[in-house]
Amino acid sequence: MGNNFENNREQKEEPKFNFGGVDCYGIEASEIKLPDDMPKEGELVSTDYIDNKLIPFIEDQVKNNKYYKVKRVKYSVGNKILLIVDVSDDEFEKYFENVEKSEKPADLSENNKKLFYEWEKEVERAWQLEIDDPNNYEENYKEVNRVEGKIRRTLEENPNLVNNIKEVIKTVGDNLDLALFLCHWTPKDDADLVKLLDRFILNPDSENRNNASRSILYNYTHTLDQIDIHKFLKQMQLPFHTDRNKALYVLEAYSKDPKYKEELLQFKDYFIKLSKAKMPNIVQPVEVILKNINS
Repeated sequence: MGNNFENNREQKEEPKFNFGGVDCYGIEASEIKLPDDMPKEGELVSTDYIDNKLIPFIEDQVKNNKYYKVKRVKYSVGNKILLIVDVSDDEFEKYFENVEKSEKPADLSENNKKLFYEWEKEVERAWQLEIDDPNNYEENYKEVNRVEGKIRRTLEENPNLVNNIKEVIKTVGDNLDLALFLCHWTPKDDADLVKLLDRFILNPDSENRNNASRSILYNYTHTLDQIDIHKFLKQMQLPFHTDRNKALYVLEAYSKDPKYKEELLQFKDYFIKLSKAKMPNIVQPVEVILKNINS
C-alpha cells in the first residue's frame, strides 16, 4: 500500500513549496553543514533543489553512520516542505517483535478491499486539490471525511467484514497492511481488535507497525490500559519520522492519565529536545506531554 501511495503523491506535487527548515534526530543540527544557497525558512523552494542538491549534500556528511535517512516531508498546513535527517548508530532492531504467520493465513475479502480503495481514491483526489488550493484544507478533504463515515457505518453494520479483518490480522494473512489500516474505522468497543493491534506496534515491517499505531491513535486511545506503554516509548525512539510522530500522539493520550506520569518523566529530557523540532506533528504532541507531566 504505502510505497505506491506515497509515490503517486510525489508524482503529483508541484515544484514550489514554503521551506520549513531542517529537523535533525540522532545528530545535532550544528554538526551538519548546510549549503550557502539553501533557502531561508518561509522562502519558496523546489523539490528539484531539495532532491538533487540539499539531500545529497547532507547525505554525504552522514553516510558513515550505521543508519541514516534524509527525506523531505510535505506538511499540508501552510503548504510547507521540511527536511528530516535521521541518524542512528544504535541497534534499534532489538526493539522489533516478530509475529508468526499462521499455516493457513486468511486473505482480506473483496468487500473490505473495496472499502480501502474507495478511501484511497478520495485521498488522492484531495491531495490533487491541495496542490491547487493548499489553504482550503477542510474543503479539500470534505469528501474524504464523508467516505470515512461511510466505511465506519459499513463496518459497524456488517460484523462479517470486521471478523474477516480480525482473521487476517490474527493469522498474519495476505493484505495484512490493509487490514491493519481498516481498523481506523472498526467498532471502538472491540477488545479483541485492540489485543491484535498490540502485537504489531513493534513489527519489523514499517507499514504494519505504523498502520497498527495509527489505528490505535484514531480509534482506540480509550483502551490504552490494555497496551504496554513501553511499546510506544520504544517506537518513539526508532529513527523513522513515521514511527516517531505516531508514537508521540499516542503517548500524548497516555500523558492525560496521572498513573503514567512517572514512566513519561523518565524521558523528559528527550521530550524537551523534541519540543525544539520544526515539524508540527512532533512539536504539538510533545508540548501537551510536557505540560501534563509537569503539572
